[in-house]
Amino acid sequence: EKFCYFYIIILFFIIQAPDAVRWVKACLSQNCIPPGALLVGYDSDKEEIYAARAEHEGDIVPAKFIPSKGACYIAYDGEELAKDQFEVLVPMELCWQEAYDGAVPPNAVKAGSAADGEVLYFGRVCHNAAYIPGKVH
Repeated sequence: EKFCYFYIIILFFIIQAPDAVRWVKACLSQNCIPPGALLVGYDSDKEEIYAARAEHEGDIVPAKFIPSKGACYIAYDGEELAKDQFEVLVPMELCWQEAYDGAVPPNAVKAGSAADGEVLYFGRVCHNAAYIPGKVH
């Protein structure tokens, strides 16, 4: 039997205030990190990865922004796609909560949505000593 787990961002607050998280517009030409951006981990090269999201084919998809590589990527249809226009997550106060088998904890931060209305969440897994962020749905 396959056992899989991941971490997902949740809010400390019971009630999600409108200003609990902000998504700040960014683009690669600016090559800057908004103050307070959420660092989600490091890739295998030990480069910082920040929580982001980008639009693709009518979906708003959780993404990873790697400033040192001048890149923002989404996972879509089994591929990793580079995006130039994106938003970076700037939270007030968040923590990571362990979750299993696709279960989404209460107060999980909504990171996007599919064109069909399905809510997408921002999660991460530890693989080869690197935290890899991505979408949870």
